[in-house]
Amino acid sequence: MRWKAKAVVQRVFSDVPGAESLNYLCQKRVFRSLPVSDATFSESVGTARRHLDTLAVHGSVPIEQARFYEFGAGKDLI
Repeated sequence: MRWKAKAVVQRVFSDVPGAESLNYLCQKRVFRSLPVSDATFSESVGTARRHLDTLAVHGSVPIEQARFYEFGAGKDLI
């Protein structure tokens, strides 16, 4: 249910000038979700490592030749 509230807020932000700054301010001051803690960052890096290891074992091409698409990186690029 929380994702619905976030979707409504994001929709409102998309209609106002300076939406990116407003969104960042909300994440930092209201939701206190930025900046992320060292523990959260380390967990994200560990998850990415496991994904990469799985692709290396089960992927159809070697990891060095694979192409990747990054989406939804967010403000902190984790």
